Amino acid sequence: MDYKKSLWNGTNQSDIYGSYVNQDKFATVFLSNKTKCVRTYFDRIQYGTGINYDSGFLEIDNKRINNFSLSVGVLLPVENKAFSALNGTYSYGQKGSISNGLVKENYHKLSLNISLDGIWFVKRKFE
Repeated sequence: MDYKKSLWNGTNQSDIYGSYVNQDKFATVFLSNKTKCVRTYFDRIQYGTGINYDSGFLEIDNKRINNFSLSVGVLLPVENKAFSALNGTYSYGQKGSISNGLVKENYHKLSLNISLDGIWFVKRKFE
């Protein structure tokens, strides 16, 4: 679980559409492995799902533009001895609302990330 609070209210900013307010972000991720016994490459693949909620930092006519999304992903290991991995994620979310003349946005997001373990960049001392 993750929580983050951004203090936008203290910046004393505003724009023509609304005012900046303090923002709260909540995130939860669930990861699973196929098995605890790692014998093959497919045993090391991890699957995950996540839920995100963002209260929004912009307030228009006393209504916040919040954001809610669901994510699913897969983590593919790159090498046996290192912790490097390729991570692919799909997210679906909704931002805002259509009440009081505001705009609601539905979105789909694909992410592809690579994580390289630091051992890749260490020069070998012995061959």
